Amino acid sequence: MWRLAREPQHGALLLLIGAIAFTRGDAGMHFAPRSRTMSTSVPTDPLYQQTSTAALLKEALDGTKELVRIEIELARADVKDEIRRSKRAAIGFAVAFVAVFLVVCMLSVALVLALGGTARVALLVAAGSLLAGAAAAFAGYTLLPKQPLGRTRQRLQLDANQFKEHLA
Repeated sequence: MWRLAREPQHGALLLLIGAIAFTRGDAGMHFAPRSRTMSTSVPTDPLYQQTSTAALLKEALDGTKELVRIEIELARADVKDEIRRSKRAAIGFAVAFVAVFLVVCMLSVALVLALGGTARVALLVAAGSLLAGAAAAFAGYTLLPKQPLGRTRQRLQLDANQFKEHLA
């Protein structure tokens, strides 16, 4: 039990055990490290002896279902919050993009005028801008994820495989 308490991923399990103990009236029980000698004594607590294994298992499963439901609700709330913040960030980036675009246009006009203001100079500046834009678009495309949520899919597949092995 002590090893279980030290591992953070088992915190929900300990919470579930505590909830079951609380509902059974054993809220004051203490978990102590097991001794090195085996004890074959049967607990004398009448509540423990009256509760069947099936009832305890049903209670644990009900608690697990409730825990999963709460986790799903929390995940949904987190996703909604992330979407709301992402929308605000997208609006800010769009405004910044428009401002930068206007500045680049003005600088291009200034460059054309500084170089003589002929049609040939304007076409050369436009070609340079096109090449810079194409290079930036290529760099952005290569940075796009080719498999969205790849790590999440891999983790879920691993969990499913472990669950199948556990059932077998």
